[in-house]
Amino acid sequence: MKKLVLLLPLLFVLTACRPTQDKSKYIRLLEERISNQEATIRNLNATIEDLKRELDLAKAKNERDEVLIANLEKRIQELMSNRYQLEVDIENLVKSLKAAEMAGPVPSEEPPGETAPSEERIGDGIMLVKPHDGKPARLVIAGRVLFPSGEYRLSEAGKKALLKIAKILKEKTGDSILRVDGHTDNVRVRRPNDKGIIDNAHLSALRAYSVYSFLVKKGGISPKRIFFAAWGANKPIADNSTEEGRRKNRRVEILILPPDGPIVKPKAAGKGEKGK
Repeated sequence: MKKLVLLLPLLFVLTACRPTQDKSKYIRLLEERISNQEATIRNLNATIEDLKRELDLAKAKNERDEVLIANLEKRIQELMSNRYQLEVDIENLVKSLKAAEMAGPVPSEEPPGETAPSEERIGDGIMLVKPHDGKPARLVIAGRVLFPSGEYRLSEAGKKALLKIAKILKEKTGDSILRVDGHTDNVRVRRPNDKGIIDNAHLSALRAYSVYSFLVKKGGISPKRIFFAAWGANKPIADNSTEEGRRKNRRVEILILPPDGPIVKPKAAGKGEKGK
C-alpha cells in the first residue's frame, strides 16, 4: 500500500491531457453512460421494493423488532437518496448530450486509438491501471479482496483495504470525480437466491453500492464527488471460459475522472432534496 502512495500523484498528470474526438463517438459515450445509469436505477428500484416488502412484514408481526425496522428504514432511505443522485447525474448527462448534438468536436476522456494502458500491481489483488492518451486512471480491486464468495456485504479485510484506499484518494486526487464500478463474471446467479440477489447486474450494483457507501460513511469521501455504476458481466477484462478469467472479472474499479469532464458534477446538496 505504501507503493500506492507514490504512484497516485501520477493520476493528475495522466488525466490532464484530454484530446478532442469526433462528435458521434462522444455522443455514443454519453448515451452509454445514460443507459448504464438507468440500468443501475432499475436495480436500485428492485432492491428498494424488496426491502419495503420486508419492512411491511416486520411491521405486521405481533412482536415488532424495532432494531430490524429501524435498520430497514435506514437502508431504504439510503438507497432512495442514492437513486435521487443517479437521477441528477442522468439529468446532467442528458444536458451534455443535447449540447453535444448541437456542437462540433468536444473533449472526451476516451480519445480514439487502441493504446493499451499500463498496469502495475500495488497490493494483493489491487492494480493501478495508468491511462494513455487521456483515458481515466483507475484502481482495479479483485472481488476476493472485498467480499466473501457470492456476497455483496464487505468482509472485514475488505473494509480495512478500503480505509487505506480512501485515505490515499482523499490525499492524492484533489477534487476529481470518483466512479465506483461493479463487475461480475458471466456465471448466472442461481435461483432462488436466499441473499435476495436477482442477477449479475443486481449483484454488481449491490457490490458497487457497498464500496461507495463505505467510502462515504467510513472513508470520509465527500458524496458530492463520488457515484457508482453497475456493469454486471458486460465488461469483462478476461476470458470467462476459464476459472482464472472469471476470477479476474469479479472486481470493483474506482475511476478517477477530471472534475470538469463530460460528466457534470452533481448539484450541491440542499435545494430540491427535501423529502427524497
